[in-house]
Amino acid sequence: MLEAGKLTPEESADLLQALGDSSRAASQTRQQVPLTSGQRLMLIGAALVMLGFFLPWIVVNPGKEATRMMGQFQVNMSMNMPGVGLETIKPNMTTPTVSYSGGDIQRGLGWAALALALAAAILPYVATTLDIATVRTVRMLSLGIGGIIVLYLLTQNVRFIGIGLVLAVGGYVVEAVGALRERRHC
Repeated sequence: MLEAGKLTPEESADLLQALGDSSRAASQTRQQVPLTSGQRLMLIGAALVMLGFFLPWIVVNPGKEATRMMGQFQVNMSMNMPGVGLETIKPNMTTPTVSYSGGDIQRGLGWAALALALAAAILPYVATTLDIATVRTVRMLSLGIGGIIVLYLLTQNVRFIGIGLVLAVGGYVVEAVGALRERRHC
């Protein structure tokens, strides 16, 4: 427009200045949007799952387990063979305790639980072009599948539960509460 003579150099400078000011104001407005309580809960829940992922999910002492199983075997044998005098053998195996964190869980279930929790929390920030209904659906699916995984791991290893699995379950609960609050507000 300047080359065509429709604007003077001063007018074009003013126009460029106004465009720059409006784009800066728009970007500052987008960055300063406060998080809702549901969004905060989602992020806190994801952080709990992430923290729990690196802590022990399952803690097993093979020696203690072998000793316990031998004791149960002796009790069962004495009940099934009442006339036979079985000697009471007290095996005492000393072995180190083995800890499994989320990344060590077989079949990648720990990694899947972590990925689903993080996906549910950060989806609205990375997939900005998705509509709200799709974000809600994907978020609830992620939380549902991840929750099933951590509950499965919890029920399969009740005696050996470590702090990491407890934190992962707690993180999923906090995320679910946050997602439900978000659903109510939108």
